[in-house]
Amino acid sequence: MKLPKHVEHWDDESDLDHGIIVTLRYGYSFEHHQHSGVMGFDTARDARNAIKLENLWRCNCAECVKHKGA
Repeated sequence: MKLPKHVEHWDDESDLDHGIIVTLRYGYSFEHHQHSGVMGFDTARDARNAIKLENLWRCNCAECVKHKGA
């Protein structure tokens, strides 16, 4: 599966019964007004829906600003 540019890592741990763990690149967040760049999902379908740009927030926290410029 080709990942969108805003997704850093997609870890499918379904075989370990851990689901899908998605890590976003700096500058994106799953939560509004807070840095939340890693989230677990029960199914690949849930993860694919969550990583759509319209479902994410831009993050300008100090950590994201620091790493985006690095």
